[in-house]
This record gives sequence, C-alpha cells and structure tokens, in this order.
Amino acid sequence: MAPPFEARGAMKIVHAHKGIGGSLAKQIQLPPEGEKVPVSLSVTVDRGGITWTRKFGDFRAVSRQIVSGRTFTEMAGPFALTFRIEPRGKAVEHIQVKTQLFGVPVPRLLGPSVTGSIGPGQDESSWTVFVDIGHPWLGSICRYEGAMRIA
Repeated sequence: MAPPFEARGAMKIVHAHKGIGGSLAKQIQLPPEGEKVPVSLSVTVDRGGITWTRKFGDFRAVSRQIVSGRTFTEMAGPFALTFRIEPRGKAVEHIQVKTQLFGVPVPRLLGPSVTGSIGPGQDESSWTVFVDIGHPWLGSICRYEGAMRIA
C-alpha cells in the first residue's frame, strides 16, 4: 500500500528488566509494555519524505523516512538509521546498515541496534510487524510485535 494511509492494530510490547539494558529501558522514552497495546499509524508523504506517526496506547512516536532504492533512512530525534530492505520468503526484513547521531556516523558497536520485519497478514488489508530495539552490548531493550490493518 502506498501512502498516505492510516492503520490500527495491537502489539505485544516487552521491555528489558535486568542489567544495564533494563536500566536504560526505564530512562528512555519507550512505548508502554503490554500484551495487546492498541496501536494507530498514520503515514503521510511530502517533498521531504514520509512521516510515520505511531501511537502505542498514549505514547506517540513520530519519525521521518527517506527512501532510496532498496534502502531507507529513518530519522527520529537526534538519530538517523539507514536500513537495507531484504525480501525473506513472504516477509520483508529491515537490516540496519548505518547509524548517525546528530549527523555524525556512529560505529556499529556503540549505537542502537534496530531490526524489523513486515510480513503478510490475514488478508490484503493487514500485515504483521516485528521490531527489536537494542544495543550490541546490552541486548534487546524494547521489542514489539503484532498485526496492523488499514483503517
């Protein structure tokens, strides 16, 4: 589906609770934990790229994406993360290939690690989502997965 569009769904959201990853999860802004957190998504396009407005319960996250061939760069706060898009069976994986903080490249071992995939849903108006936000040394800090449907 091409933007603009809106979607709704529910996600299972899990945070790290132990070690430095658990401490970090408490310090940064993350979607609320839960088995079936309601999610809404609005995707719009303008000359500057694609704006993704996600709402997990009462938590709002906005990011911008710029697509270039088989890669896209997602900008959220001071970070810009570039992903390569890879087909995997019926799903599409997003493989992080570059991280920037305030426009400065960050070595892979020092920056956040984000993996994700989008797969088919129950019908043509739905899809599944998996996202894991972590750090190479600390492991997973926040993970969410679930299903979305065009609203």
